[in-house]
Amino acid sequence: MLIKVRDQNPTRAARIADTVADAYAAQNVDRKVSAASDAVSWLAKQAQGLKNELSSAEGALLKYKHDNEILGASLADKQNFVGLDLQDARRQLRDARRERVRLRAKLDQVRSLSAIEAQSSVTEILGNGLIQRLKERRVQFENEKADLLKSKLPKHPDVRVVERKIQRVDKALSQEVKGIRQSLERSHKALSASEGKLVSEVDELEEEAKQLQAHELAYRRLQTDLDSKKTLHSQMLGRLKEAQLQAETRANNVRVLDAALVPNTPVRPRMLLNLAVAAVLALFGSLGLAFFVDRLDNTIKNQQQLESYGLTFLGIVPSVRSIRGRGGVPKEIGDPDRCVIEHPHCSVAECVRIIRTNLLFMASENALGSIMVTSAGPREGKTTTCVNIGATMAMSGSRTLLIDSDLRRPRLHKIFNMTNERGLTNLVMDADVRVADMVKATEVDQLDILCSGPLPPNPSELLHTQGFRRTLAKLGDEYDRLIFDSPPVGAVTDAQILGQQVDGTVLVVRAGDTRREMVAKATRLLSSVNIRILGALLNNLDVSQRGYGQYYYQYYRQQADEVTAEQA
Repeated sequence: MLIKVRDQNPTRAARIADTVADAYAAQNVDRKVSAASDAVSWLAKQAQGLKNELSSAEGALLKYKHDNEILGASLADKQNFVGLDLQDARRQLRDARRERVRLRAKLDQVRSLSAIEAQSSVTEILGNGLIQRLKERRVQFENEKADLLKSKLPKHPDVRVVERKIQRVDKALSQEVKGIRQSLERSHKALSASEGKLVSEVDELEEEAKQLQAHELAYRRLQTDLDSKKTLHSQMLGRLKEAQLQAETRANNVRVLDAALVPNTPVRPRMLLNLAVAAVLALFGSLGLAFFVDRLDNTIKNQQQLESYGLTFLGIVPSVRSIRGRGGVPKEIGDPDRCVIEHPHCSVAECVRIIRTNLLFMASENALGSIMVTSAGPREGKTTTCVNIGATMAMSGSRTLLIDSDLRRPRLHKIFNMTNERGLTNLVMDADVRVADMVKATEVDQLDILCSGPLPPNPSELLHTQGFRRTLAKLGDEYDRLIFDSPPVGAVTDAQILGQQVDGTVLVVRAGDTRREMVAKATRLLSSVNIRILGALLNNLDVSQRGYGQYYYQYYRQQADEVTAEQA
């Protein structure tokens, strides 16, 4: 044991520790001697009582032997002989019962079947040579009868002669089957009588074995009682001697190894250790909390996460709110959706030009005539992205048409302050309507708008019609670029239907808001119908925050400046 004492006085603490050690050693000796003396008295009484019980057990065993004239070896031999005889008799009884049951089953089968049926199902009949020969003769007569019937009538004398032969054979078979049945009955009766004798013999042997077992059990009970009392008496004498030796000695198994030391410095509190533990806990706790919060965030925030789903990264579109007052964006901006149109030299417009350039580099000039812009879910900025890409393509000299193909919640006409009375649905439903009457010009040169028009009750079915394909061909003949504003792919099937009819699809992902499983689902839905996915872009990226936002904004700002310089 290690004794520790805490006290405000170091000298008093050492004295208390030494006194506790000495008191414990003295108490241990006194307790040991007292316990040994009590044990000696109790063991002496128990040893005398066991000695008296041992004498009584020896007398009872001897009296039982004399009264029943039992000798251990002869009784055991007789029990073995009786056991062997009983085992042999039981085996013979089992065999007799099994044979009787077997004969009884065959006898019942022979009784329940006709002579003809028994010939083909009873083993004894099947193995009888005479019956087999009779059966062969019967088959021979049957064949002979069949040959006669081919050329003669059934009542012809020759046919009658053969039939009488068959009848005689059947009669002989019936008599032979009857003889076999009688033989089985005699065998069954003999086995029943033998079984009765064996049952009587087994009962006599079992009764004799029970009597011998009764003597043996009583004898063993007395012998076991005597052996247990001998063992207990011997153990008690040994424990008594040990207790007497312990009571006579005052040896102590407790000793003081080292005396208590007087400490020079206090042991509590340990300020440095407490501060170090607190600092480590705070560090790891903050790191664990930050990691846990990051793991809970299941949204798309950077390029690597987009590319992990097999998507080509096209670029970013920073949020207007995060760059107000810098990058060519004024602090007071009217409509964020028209930022690229109203401020074509701002940083947002430069980022959109990077996206436009990446799109054009992915295909030849004529291979990307129609583009669908969609998103995984609603309110991710697909309409704004559609306007921005269309404006930059028109500014680069391509005759561009923005088509509001969201026939459920159209918004393109609101951005350009137009009415939605006529548009895409009119062109689809009426082949005589001219494209020039439906499209509307904008303040951007080379950029026109085709609103959705009256909303149909079945938008998905409308996109499947021949009229829509005809309209798509008309628009493709008059414009260089067709940009479709499509509904979200995760909400309805319109985007999947439309995407099969255009040259490529752009997926808009709202940074820090779109969940990863939604992007995976949108990619899977588009790929399942063989839609060409041009790539994905991060929309509404907050560049005012540290991390991914500032990195992407600075990178694409520099890249946009280089592209602008090259174009100039």
